[in-house]
Amino acid sequence: MASDAAAGEGFFSSATFMRAVAKACYPRKRARRITVQVEGRAYRVMVVNDRVVDRLWHHSLYYQPLATVPSDAPRVPSLALVCLEQREADETYAIAPPGIPAPFIDWTRFATFEDYRGFTATRAKPPHWKRTAAYRRSLAREVGEVTFAPEDSDPAVVDTLLAWKSAQVRGWGEIDRLQVPAERRLIDQLQQRGVLSVATVRAGGRIAAGVLGYVHEGRFLFRLVVHDPALASYSPGQMLLQELLAHRFARGDREFDFMEGRDPYKFQYGTDMRVLGPVGQEPGLERLRHRASNAMHSIERRITQRNLLLRPEPGHERHRAPNTRTAQEAGDVDPQ
Repeated sequence: MASDAAAGEGFFSSATFMRAVAKACYPRKRARRITVQVEGRAYRVMVVNDRVVDRLWHHSLYYQPLATVPSDAPRVPSLALVCLEQREADETYAIAPPGIPAPFIDWTRFATFEDYRGFTATRAKPPHWKRTAAYRRSLAREVGEVTFAPEDSDPAVVDTLLAWKSAQVRGWGEIDRLQVPAERRLIDQLQQRGVLSVATVRAGGRIAAGVLGYVHEGRFLFRLVVHDPALASYSPGQMLLQELLAHRFARGDREFDFMEGRDPYKFQYGTDMRVLGPVGQEPGLERLRHRASNAMHSIERRITQRNLLLRPEPGHERHRAPNTRTAQEAGDVDPQ
């Protein structure tokens, strides 16, 4: 298996992620990892039974272009979601983007965490650091001592957070992908492989809020944040997010990736963003096959955009891949 650290490949192209996906989603199929090219750019992708996997209905999946394009990398007609460009985070992009934004924090821009906090003060709607500190004092006084655990080892935490998030998503009227069996298996696989990170804030020993994320090559990917509904008035999600940001900066990370989404808080904290979208031209039959799916997702996106105004702040296999192995093939994923 080739190293995960190949320049620019990103978490979703890593051997670790692809092995977890193979084990959770394609347990009886042959999975491998190869480099392909589309419209002059190269991507390291997952192939299952000689078909490129560029969609996971229940989980984020997008590919980042590699720094160079190998001359013998086979061509494929299209990929469903890739990073098209990278630029500074634009707060207006949260409302009416031409693509899908994936905001992130580039920690290399800041010498100290206070420098970063100063940057957030320049946003149109800056995060409330002082207000969050006041909520923390109130929570400690009224519920119990507030503690932050950047890596909570309590085995019951993941189940608790997923149950809260499922209830929250259903309350918004959105599709609860966390209930897809393959999604839970994938989370378990990532946890077993040491990639899943679970952070919590507790009050009096009780979980007030939690974050599930992925850690990969100096990058923290922010999968989800959720809080105890009974403690929502204290904004424990914001409290945890701010604690986690300071912790990841202190660890020397190079990036905090909020992943795709138009949630306003991601633009309050993000310094930059990736713009995601499809690349290439789908074959005709594939295009027809996905129209129904795209229509469903379009409806869901409209519901999501509507609900963004109501949300509190954080309180598949497709076209055939080449059968011929090339020098650029990164190796079998061989689930393990």
